[in-house]
Amino acid sequence: MKHVLFVRGYPAVGKITTARSLEKELGWKVLWIHDIKNVIFNVIGDHNLRNLMKTVLEAILKELMERNENVIFVRTAMNNETVERVKQLVESQDDYDFQLVTLLASKETLLSRVASRETDLHRPSSQQELEMYLDRVPDHESFSDKEIVVDTDKLSVEGVTQQILSKLNL
Repeated sequence: MKHVLFVRGYPAVGKITTARSLEKELGWKVLWIHDIKNVIFNVIGDHNLRNLMKTVLEAILKELMERNENVIFVRTAMNNETVERVKQLVESQDDYDFQLVTLLASKETLLSRVASRETDLHRPSSQQELEMYLDRVPDHESFSDKEIVVDTDKLSVEGVTQQILSKLNL
């Protein structure tokens, strides 16, 4: 059985840091939206990337699954529509399991972490940018009872990684 681990959470919650730690532990491929956004932005230029990103990410995920890769799919998406679409794509492939991980942190922790970031075109890198982002997006919607939810407030990266690994059905 192969796996797609969908890691989601608000900006600055530790998604990519956790994904890189899981990548070291599991040896799985990491598919991160911001890597692709930077390529598309630099090649195509400034425009609405939403539909293009959805198409590109899903095509890359499908390609990785056709190659029988285990994948850690990292998205900011807190809505269940995105999760359901990716879950259906994964489950349409024989011999693949979908697992959702949601990372959470307090607003204070998110604000503190984002304040320490370098400026990035595609990620909130100031407290004001994060506040504007949080005002636009929905609160965390629980997806299912199989969802792994980890509060990253007081845990090290290793602690978050170990909590996820202990709950995975591998």
